[in-house]
Amino acid sequence: MMKIHYTHKDLHSIYEYLVKEVRRNIENERYEKALSHIYTAANFQYWYNEIYIDNRLENGLKHISEKLLNKNEEATKEDVILFYDFLSRDNIGLTQQYVSSLIKDNKNKIIYVTERKLDTPERSDILSMLKNNDITFYELPNGDYTKRIKDLYLILLQNRPKRVFLHIAPWSIIPIVALWAFPNIHKILINLTDHAFELGFGLIDLSLEYRRYGLLLSKHLRCVPENKLCYLPFYPWINELSSFEGFPDETRGKIILFSGGSIYKITDKTNTFFHLIRKILENNPNTVFLYAGSGNSSVLEKLIKRHNLENRFFLLGQRHDIAQVFQHCDIYIGTYPSSGGLMSQYAAYYKKPIIAYATKKSDDIIIGKDEIVYSYDNIEELNKEATKLVTDRQYRENRGERFKSCLIKTEEFTKLVIGISEGEFVGVPYKAPRNGEFDFDVKDKYLELINLNASKGLIERLIVNDLGLCSLPVLPKVYINRLLYILTGKSRLYEKIMGVLNLK
Repeated sequence: MMKIHYTHKDLHSIYEYLVKEVRRNIENERYEKALSHIYTAANFQYWYNEIYIDNRLENGLKHISEKLLNKNEEATKEDVILFYDFLSRDNIGLTQQYVSSLIKDNKNKIIYVTERKLDTPERSDILSMLKNNDITFYELPNGDYTKRIKDLYLILLQNRPKRVFLHIAPWSIIPIVALWAFPNIHKILINLTDHAFELGFGLIDLSLEYRRYGLLLSKHLRCVPENKLCYLPFYPWINELSSFEGFPDETRGKIILFSGGSIYKITDKTNTFFHLIRKILENNPNTVFLYAGSGNSSVLEKLIKRHNLENRFFLLGQRHDIAQVFQHCDIYIGTYPSSGGLMSQYAAYYKKPIIAYATKKSDDIIIGKDEIVYSYDNIEELNKEATKLVTDRQYRENRGERFKSCLIKTEEFTKLVIGISEGEFVGVPYKAPRNGEFDFDVKDKYLELINLNASKGLIERLIVNDLGLCSLPVLPKVYINRLLYILTGKSRLYEKIMGVLNLK
């Protein structure tokens, strides 16, 4: 079947239909269904980013909380901190940085709540940290949203923490609904996904922002007051014990260029990132390029073959030895069109110079609490810098040292987190962002990604899983496409009809 071509009007209509369904189900007291629609709407908007906050969904979560739970205004326990984690994955996100910092504060008892089962290989380090430090932890079982919300409500009721740190997804609804019932608990959001739509800003008392881009977005597009914004860059959590899984044999004796992240981050209709790398490789025969990350790599594989780069451009897939990968590479190249913060942190930690392409201003100047420019909006300038880094070892090492010096120190991060857990409004001084400094109108880019099918069928699966047969009026292009395909087969007639109906 042909790919569906969505327009902004299509995606806006889908989202508005979901919001309407939220309101309708709340009015009819079908709260489980309403929660499901809120989850889907937030997930959908995360992939589209037409907006960054929706007070209709925020108010819906608050209303459901008032209907499901009794408000509790008892005094909190001054020595109890709760950390709520939607992810709980070793070396992914900021779980280990924050929990290890909170553990170092002997004044408080730490409660850890997760939406996952911890006894799994990908969570073994976190589980060991909790057990070794005698941390009480709860695993919310799978089940209905309302059941898990009530389970968390009872945990909060039993432990009465004075503060809750929220390490949550943009579509997390369980902690938000439960916490609306506890006005005396101080809610602190670790703004992990600062670049996208998120739920929870109507609830929180403090948002911890790790870069100026997210801070400015929260201030101006989410309308978060300045007294609720705290600038706190993070450091990369390093697992030095992982064993090196190796590189292809063709990398021996070469200068190794490296990049990584979900493949959608280097996907656009003109394959800009691939051709950037291709040009650098052509200009520097003694280089190879490695990319680590998951996603649909079929387009990249075809480009690599078409340009005869099978021995110089390598797709590593998902790597569990990411610290070792950075230690064994020479230069890190930031992703485009979507930049990534954590990988740059790793590069800086291991003293690797960083370069990146950016057509518009982004936050590619921030590594930690200091600033260093590493993005270029001119391809020729980027290529010139890449060649200098490849050919001049001393320059390469000096740049790596400079990036390392920008990172916030572990000890300083820990001190600031403990201060926040004690009620202090502390953060790192920063250069105040200006209006217009960054580009936040990104919906065109995400529409392009959706239409390129970077996450194949994601939008359709989200909607169909939530609405079932009721998705027919929401996804007419999808159903018409499938019906025509069944009736005509993959033929010229099918393609002609799709073209006439403007569905391809």
